[in-house]
Amino acid sequence: MNIGFYRASLIGDNMVALYGIYAMKCLHPDATLIVYTNAYGINLYSQFHFIDVLIDVGAILRSLSSHSQIVQLAISLSKQISNESSHL
Repeated sequence: MNIGFYRASLIGDNMVALYGIYAMKCLHPDATLIVYTNAYGINLYSQFHFIDVLIDVGAILRSLSSHSQIVQLAISLSKQISNESSHL
């Protein structure tokens, strides 16, 4: 099972979210915990061993060159989430 957690705000918001992220890993220790965050989150969360994957959403968005690419990415992610949730 994969668990995705999105938290891309300033450092204080990321600190508060850390409790929820840790709780999810405690409840599902065998799951892969993926945190989608920004540069603040990458710096903070990289210190915690219970987070399996960190993805810098800001870097991904900066690499896209047009609004249509962002929309296509959002549609693709939405389809992936829908497909994965239908297998639960």
